[in-house]
Amino acid sequence: LGRLERDAKADWIAIDVSGFLAGGGALPPEPFHNLLYCSGPAVKYVMTDGIMQVTNGALRVADAQQVLAAGGAVVQKIWSQLESEGWFEDRGTG
Repeated sequence: LGRLERDAKADWIAIDVSGFLAGGGALPPEPFHNLLYCSGPAVKYVMTDGIMQVTNGALRVADAQQVLAAGGAVVQKIWSQLESEGWFEDRGTG
């Protein structure tokens, strides 16, 4: 932990904070501010436990469409449960 060197297990992420929709094409004096405007496409590299998960913005460890489909099924299940519990009913506030 706490070191980036050969054979060390590492977790890190690289995000392009100067790209389209995240910045003005150049790094500002405080590049961390641009993180507020970043989204998934700005994530370029991800390594967890020493294994590259994302390289140049592409998921390497699984089929991206399968991951999206599985995640979408979970989201639909959550929304259905919230709907059945009445979370979207008009409560007459205002």
